[in-house]
Amino acid sequence: MNQNSNSTRDYFMLTMESIGLSSTPARVWVNEESILSSTRLGQGPFRNLKFSETPRFVFDRTGRRGRLWDAYMVSIFGWLVSDRLKTLLEQSHLGKMAFQQVDVEYKKFEAPGPDYWLCDFVEYLDCVDEDKSDIDYQHDAPVKNYLELRSAVIKEDVVGQRHVFRLQHATLKTIVDDVFVGAIRSEKVTGFDFQKIKK
Repeated sequence: MNQNSNSTRDYFMLTMESIGLSSTPARVWVNEESILSSTRLGQGPFRNLKFSETPRFVFDRTGRRGRLWDAYMVSIFGWLVSDRLKTLLEQSHLGKMAFQQVDVEYKKFEAPGPDYWLCDFVEYLDCVDEDKSDIDYQHDAPVKNYLELRSAVIKEDVVGQRHVFRLQHATLKTIVDDVFVGAIRSEKVTGFDFQKIKK
């Protein structure tokens, strides 16, 4: 396949659902500061975060009657995913990812909820055909960095059989394809949302 050929799959930016967020139980990463204080962040699973202790999260239902979601975005460190979603991601072979189990406390719940894991998509690809894409670059950065992809043509031969990955020049952006979206929607996973990338 020609490296500059147009992609045949649809690609999406992975984001967090916003509808219903205000009613889902509040969540707090209790020991985030102490874990971050012992880590020098970089490019790697969870930004090279070193888990000197088990991450602890609290879900608090006070004043919120919505259901727990399967996925919550956690700052720049990836996602907090339910045990159900972790199993789906692992069994579907959608791409490379890392998991770290967390301790969860449930406040004001009638019964404890599911186990949760931190999840990070750990493969970085330089797969955007820049000549055919509309990109806003960060001009004052020491390395190439995409601020915004107004449209993007993805190089299929670089992506190969992967269905989820991060961009080498926009490391906070996670890209998924229509296979990933289909698998998530068929299982009615909550928390993930998808913004289609214009070609």
